[in-house]
Amino acid sequence: MLKSPPVPTDFAQVWIQAWNAHDLEKILSLYHEDVLFSSPLLAKMNPDSGGVIQGIDGLRSYWGRALNLRPELWFRLMDVLYGVSRLVLQYERFDGQVCAE
Repeated sequence: MLKSPPVPTDFAQVWIQAWNAHDLEKILSLYHEDVLFSSPLLAKMNPDSGGVIQGIDGLRSYWGRALNLRPELWFRLMDVLYGVSRLVLQYERFDGQVCAE
């Protein structure tokens, strides 16, 4: 669950900048303490997780490890889609893959 951003495009820029700076604490500050995060990549990297992490400490561990393993990581924002209670960021990864969060 994301904290409610006042302006979706502003939030998207902060999110991208935090990831590109590899600023783990800034990234985590954008999420609630009781975040429920799921990812097919998480399931692949840590099969025991079932692809799900609950809580900010679990994210800190997972993303901290990911940032250390991928010093070349960067994202380029492509689009911001939003509704009443949802926000989706479409971005290109360092390896050319297009993703959405």
